[in-house]
Amino acid sequence: MNRSLMIRAGVLLAALVALPAQALEVVATSPSMGALVRAVGGADTALTVLSGPERDLHRLQARPSMIGALRRADLVVAVGAELEIGWLPLAIASAANPAIRPETPGYFEAAAQVALLDVGTPADRALGDVHPLGNPHLNLDPLRMVTVARALAERMAGLDPAGGPGYRAGAARFAAAVERRLPA
Repeated sequence: MNRSLMIRAGVLLAALVALPAQALEVVATSPSMGALVRAVGGADTALTVLSGPERDLHRLQARPSMIGALRRADLVVAVGAELEIGWLPLAIASAANPAIRPETPGYFEAAAQVALLDVGTPADRALGDVHPLGNPHLNLDPLRMVTVARALAERMAGLDPAGGPGYRAGAARFAAAVERRLPA
């Protein structure tokens, strides 16, 4: 092998080794889940939020831009408890990304991390939204979101061990901020 070619290959290899690790590509289904990802993962986490605050997660429709984001994702952070049942399973299937399928480390449901309220209530549309698995709107309870943040930090650390200390520190900062804001 030519000496010049070997030197160039060595320089390229050294440059690749010196590159910082890529941040996780995280897709959140809602603004509240996106805010939690940002709190735990920090500014270096690549984040895409699929729904704006004006959108109803019960009735959202999957769009090509969502499928593209899911195709590139390392982790999907959903509210869960079937809140996104009408569109997220189809979007994930269409993305053809085996890393983010349910029951893989790349799929995270906030509702699965805490006990849900209103489990077993009547599932009758006349009563409003139907949530037979329990009330998935846990983002309205800061203490339960602290539990979710800690679980999310562990999931992110499992996918990105080098970033683990940072994710755990982000969850701890989130917990401290919630504690400071709650009445004594």
